[in-house]
Amino acid sequence: MRFFPILVLLFFLAGQAVAQQSVVDSLQTLVQKTPSDSLKVVLLNKISEQYTKFDPEKAVATGQQAEKLATRLHFLSGQAAALNYQGVGYMNLSEYGKAMRCHQRALQIRRELKDSLGMVSSLVNLGNVNFRNNDFDKSMVRYQEGLVIAEKIGDKLGMSRLYNNMGSIYEDRGDNEGALAHFLKAAKMKEELGDRRGLSVSLYHLGVVNANLGNIDKAFSYLHQALKIDDELQNTAAKVSNLRKLAELHQQQKDYPAAIKVAKQSLELASNMHSTLDVALSADLLQDLYAAQKQYKDAYDHLLIRTLATDTLHSERRREMAAEAEAAFENEKKELENQKLKLEQTRQQQELAHQKQVKWLVLLALGASLGLAGVLFFSRRRSKIQNRALREINARVQAQNYEITLQKEAMAEQAAVMKKQRDELEKLNTFKNKIFSIISHDLRSPFASVQALFYLADANAMNDQEFKRLFKMLGKDYENASNLLDNLLIWAKNQITGASVQYEKLNLHYLAGENVSLLAHNAEMKQIELVNEIPEGLQLSSDRERLNFVIRNLVMNAIKFTQPGGTVCLQAKEADQKIVLQVKDTGTGISPKVVDKLFSEQRFSSKGTYNEKGTGLGLMLCKELLEGIGGTISVESQEGSGSTFSVALPKKSMAPEEPLLVAATNS
Repeated sequence: MRFFPILVLLFFLAGQAVAQQSVVDSLQTLVQKTPSDSLKVVLLNKISEQYTKFDPEKAVATGQQAEKLATRLHFLSGQAAALNYQGVGYMNLSEYGKAMRCHQRALQIRRELKDSLGMVSSLVNLGNVNFRNNDFDKSMVRYQEGLVIAEKIGDKLGMSRLYNNMGSIYEDRGDNEGALAHFLKAAKMKEELGDRRGLSVSLYHLGVVNANLGNIDKAFSYLHQALKIDDELQNTAAKVSNLRKLAELHQQQKDYPAAIKVAKQSLELASNMHSTLDVALSADLLQDLYAAQKQYKDAYDHLLIRTLATDTLHSERRREMAAEAEAAFENEKKELENQKLKLEQTRQQQELAHQKQVKWLVLLALGASLGLAGVLFFSRRRSKIQNRALREINARVQAQNYEITLQKEAMAEQAAVMKKQRDELEKLNTFKNKIFSIISHDLRSPFASVQALFYLADANAMNDQEFKRLFKMLGKDYENASNLLDNLLIWAKNQITGASVQYEKLNLHYLAGENVSLLAHNAEMKQIELVNEIPEGLQLSSDRERLNFVIRNLVMNAIKFTQPGGTVCLQAKEADQKIVLQVKDTGTGISPKVVDKLFSEQRFSSKGTYNEKGTGLGLMLCKELLEGIGGTISVESQEGSGSTFSVALPKKSMAPEEPLLVAATNS
């Protein structure tokens, strides 16, 4: 009975309509006080459940903590619940592959435990991930499987959730009458059960369906009822969708000021949640609203936000595809190892058989020799016959030995061929990862801008002066993207052919100026001052393409982590037969525990000041390219006070002297 007061407080907190953070703080206090590890798992899962409502990243982290403890305790039901809340958190973060894996593992555990209620919950969540990923057929199969179990055990809560979700599929397919019938069933059951959170979902969808049917007043009424419940429960994820739908209804009524106000609230909440999909949807709606009001600058800004968010979703998918390719490579490598093991086993079996044959042949030869000795007493003629037989036996033994030797040599050659093939596979896979990383890292930004400018130009929503200005920007973005692609192709060619470093005399001021002009639009977008303070006469002998990649990467990172109104400055000086190039920014800075990871293969990456995402490979590739030309890279940084990246380069190379090449700057 010693844990009874804790359990009473736990269920009391779960039933109160209080602020989620207050509930989380109370639960965390209980975690610290309870001596029972099993109860800690239950409490951590309750905390993770609360976080799914307003902070999905913390929901995932807390769920992982609960899963680790439950796994150590062999507490299967606690492990399944932890995986479930991780899956919900990942789905709110739009990371559908991770969400799917968590829910599948939870469903497998619950089937082993024959936990029918848990199975219904997992099937609902799996269907939700399929639905968010636009795989409606799989989603409906999951929901129907869950409904059969829920009806069998009388799980009204599960049935109400499934009616809601199946109604969403009817709604998406355009069957508004079928959707309305399912949502009304769900709302009635949710109200009877006192499930306010679920009732909010049903009311929201009733608002959407009534809007589709032209019942605008009913639509507003249902959505405001749902929004009121979301405010009471502080359910941020649901509130984002409700606000966005209300903005769309105001847009239909031509009430643009009200629509913009509500849509901005939706975008702000989505940004705070770090929900990439919701950021993209809310920014897209605001772009349409501002364009309708002829506020083209605001429309362009929100179109860029939508484009960057969409590009981030595509980047996550590319990383999942790379992970799948890597897994396929690992499987192929294991298959090669299995083949090698089988060959070794075959060789050992042949050696054992050979030893057995030799043993019997030796025994036979010994017996023959003994018989021959006895026969010698009786007949020299029989002695000759026996000698001939012995020679034949020896010849067969030698033939056997020679055959086994040939087999060993053949197996050794096969093993060498397999090793060579495996080494080639690893080499190609490493290069593939690098080329994909550079494509994602360097070409994302200019193509995002080009896409945004194309969209506005195609919409014909601007005057001639604005069109000319945007068309000029489009031409510059196209030129920049083309230059980036040329550099990338040269680098890839060097990697594939194993070409040596191409040394030439370079003017560092003009080379840096190329990259400043290339990234000026990115800095202007964030209102950041980009300055080239490198002396005009500073020269060195080095590889142009490698330096271009390094300078461009460092400047892009500085812009990424600098707040609007900040400064990014390029400087350089001579020191001890070296030239030290520095990229300084007034950005967010880097914590000491992160600095050690920057140039390693741990693929560390963090979000920029506008929630920009990267591959986490840029600085590692910079270090690799600099080492090939005798250079080094280092960083000095303090959190909140900006960072300084320093590149030390030899002033002269071992290559033959060549004429000085001055890079042309973009006007």
